[in-house]
Amino acid sequence: MNPRAFIADLKKRITAGLGRLSGALADGSAGGVKVAASKGEPWITVPKLEPLAEPAGLAALKDEVTRRWDVLDLLSGRPATGERRPASAARARRRCGTCVGTSSPSTTSAPPWRSW
Repeated sequence: MNPRAFIADLKKRITAGLGRLSGALADGSAGGVKVAASKGEPWITVPKLEPLAEPAGLAALKDEVTRRWDVLDLLSGRPATGERRPASAARARRRCGTCVGTSSPSTTSAPPWRSW
């Protein structure tokens, strides 16, 4: 693709999107999003949304991942707290035969999204 054409199209789409946002903010149809000032700086406020219902089958997926790899920290719906979980990581390393520093292969394979 021609870079000039790509940039021109991108500018056109961004300008159109910002125009729609500006119109929605002006007529109050932006879903509660507001632009105000805080300490003399622009401030965007977004209303807190209600939590969505847990998707059907998510509990079964979590159970299967835990059964296969005994680790579920990566799929947790909790926000990161900075808390370290060395026990889970150590348990995963023991179970994973492809891990660096392990002497025997495990009967279960490592999660496909992790490269040890």
